[in-house]
Amino acid sequence: MPTTLLAPPTQTATSRAAGPTSGKVSDSDRGQVSVFHKLGRVVTRHPVYVVAAWLVVILGAVALGLGSADKWHVKASSQASQLSKQYESARAQAVADRAFPQSPQSSTATLVVTRMDGAALTAADGDVIAGLPQQLTADVADHSIGKKAARTELTTPSVSPNHKVALTTTVFDQSADDAGTAQAVQLLRTATKHDLSGTGLQGRYTGDAAGQADNASLESIIQVVMLGLIALLLFVLFRSVLVVLISVLSILLVGEAALGMLTIAAHLFHFTLDSSITGLLPVVLFGVGTDYIVFLLFRYREGLRDGEDHRTAMAGAIGRVGETVVASAFAVAVSFAALLASQLSSFRVLGPALGFAVVIMLLSGLTLVPALLTMWGKRLARRPSWTAAKSARLAEAAGRTVTRRPALVTVVTAGLLAVLALGLAGMKTSYDQNPYRPGSESALGYHDLQTGFPKGALSPVKVYVSAEQGTLSGSALNHYAAELDKLPDVSDATVVALDKSASTAEIDLPLTINPLSTKALDAVRHNIEPAAHNLAPTGTKALVGGDPATAADVRSALGHDEKLIFPLAGLLIGLVLLLMLRALLAPLYLMASVVLGFAATLGAAVLIYQHLGHQAGINYQLPLIVYLFVSSIGTDYNILIIGRLREELRKGLAPRAAARAALSKAGPAAAAAAVILAASFGSLAISPSLRQIGFSVAVGVLMSTFVTAWLLIPSLTTVLGRKALWPMRTADRVRSGPSALHAHGAGRVGIPALATHYRGEAVLVAAAAGPNVGGHL
Repeated sequence: MPTTLLAPPTQTATSRAAGPTSGKVSDSDRGQVSVFHKLGRVVTRHPVYVVAAWLVVILGAVALGLGSADKWHVKASSQASQLSKQYESARAQAVADRAFPQSPQSSTATLVVTRMDGAALTAADGDVIAGLPQQLTADVADHSIGKKAARTELTTPSVSPNHKVALTTTVFDQSADDAGTAQAVQLLRTATKHDLSGTGLQGRYTGDAAGQADNASLESIIQVVMLGLIALLLFVLFRSVLVVLISVLSILLVGEAALGMLTIAAHLFHFTLDSSITGLLPVVLFGVGTDYIVFLLFRYREGLRDGEDHRTAMAGAIGRVGETVVASAFAVAVSFAALLASQLSSFRVLGPALGFAVVIMLLSGLTLVPALLTMWGKRLARRPSWTAAKSARLAEAAGRTVTRRPALVTVVTAGLLAVLALGLAGMKTSYDQNPYRPGSESALGYHDLQTGFPKGALSPVKVYVSAEQGTLSGSALNHYAAELDKLPDVSDATVVALDKSASTAEIDLPLTINPLSTKALDAVRHNIEPAAHNLAPTGTKALVGGDPATAADVRSALGHDEKLIFPLAGLLIGLVLLLMLRALLAPLYLMASVVLGFAATLGAAVLIYQHLGHQAGINYQLPLIVYLFVSSIGTDYNILIIGRLREELRKGLAPRAAARAALSKAGPAAAAAAVILAASFGSLAISPSLRQIGFSVAVGVLMSTFVTAWLLIPSLTTVLGRKALWPMRTADRVRSGPSALHAHGAGRVGIPALATHYRGEAVLVAAAAGPNVGGHL
């Protein structure tokens, strides 16, 4: 009776000695050489040409992009400009642009003056404040920065009803994101401090330009923190400075090329790259780009541990991981592309821009990075830490848990996600996202302002009245403003501007409540808009705009978007899964798990921020952003696990053994990539406006990996067995004894493959080559 040698899941000395194939039956071994195997051979045979081609693309994109950056890399003037003309606030903004033209990228900084002792302003204080606009204008005009900064003069100061606060505003012709605007704000702050020295008064600047000037340093801090975390995690994973340098530098260079290409596209097709894109683009580039590099390196290291040489292992890694990575990337890209259906122009740009970033990082991950590693990473193939067999204890423990009690694991994990999803009960969305960094001058100035003026002083409702014929009557306008002033939650309605032809007027309605609260948005929609239309003077037409009205319209637009984009993105991701898996049942429960994961993530955010954090509601963009990121990027890890599970089934393993093998081999790669991506998004927690998005996506990514991809999907696939991937053809279940040789094509591979049952499971056995297998064993 022949003796059999059991081959454990990890590498053995015997199997490594067997040669590069190590007993594995790959698609290429079967004669089915995929396009990714061909790509792997090209990249590893001609790495210099691949790197040179990328350098040409990067340098060209950056050079051409810089020529258009100043003109097109700007921030939109207001959310109203992002809405279609079907919304009243957009039509009101069009009237304002025509009657009171300003730079389309204008921004403001409001100077808030108070006494240091908190007392009411005196007559002497009033004289000082009255002279501030002229004095500050002169101070700034004499400075080199002031000469370059295009801005209007400061407005005439206004004093609050309680005489404790005075305001004057500077309107800049450039966006708040512009570097010149930030420099001018800092210059104004320095000049104000000098001019008020010794007067007992203090002046603090707030508003969008001042807030952005305070937050500008945060963007640099976020990128440094993100790069530091990624570099640290890559080093911990691979113990190689070379891997860290190649990964980080390649993503930086390709990221610059991507931004250059987007800038060129903005120039050609006349769209705006606003701060929402520039804020999320680096995170997507580094997070997703690192994911694909990690997937590649884990497969490369697996090849080395199976005895392959450096180039063969790298080419094989591209060939084996290519289909999975492409499917993952396209799942992300098509979900972002669903934003093209949005009613907000910023989202219609954001979706394709992020999708393009994902695709270009995919291309670099399959070509540039492996080419660089092929050229300079030969020493990795000789390191014991890369070639010696190591067990993934956590992943193997998860595999044992899943395969021993698959039905129980399915119920428990699905139940856990469902419990978290219950947090959605009572969910509210908030448009009042404080843009000011805590403790900054802009935050302190905004607090000072509210001690004397209504909460809506900086963001009043704006009513634009236009004469259908002739000119407007001053008395009629004043009467109209007095009637609007009687509305609930409105204070001190005032006619603030009349255009040169006297045919259009602007009436500001400061609100006594938070202008971006749900109550304010409802008041605009149900009280102010109907009253403004009905009370308008005879022969005139009134349109309601301003930040509160725009927010109310954005709320309506997002309600439309969520009803359309959610199912559209799900359908597109499902189609990618269907094409990748070529199965009917698996894509269905994969998508169901993704939806459940999204609900659990959003529910957790509601619990943390709304219920435990006592905030008015979650960020109004959070449901849509989390859905797109968690559903698409979370699908990445599901694809990685189930793709490996399918690969193991094709080798003939039983479903339980295939699930255990898939988790032990692909689980660590998914976990590493998820931790890096979560760290990338987690760095956004530093930003006041992106904190909720960063935290929620990070939690969703970790949940999608360690709950869904590690436990729910493998356990459910184990329960369903081969039916999960029907009608995909898999090899027959591995049988015991030497007869298994022919079932697995041992003769074609050239390395006899035996199978035996160990602990009730089919395990492939690698044996020494030779015609008389029994004799050798």
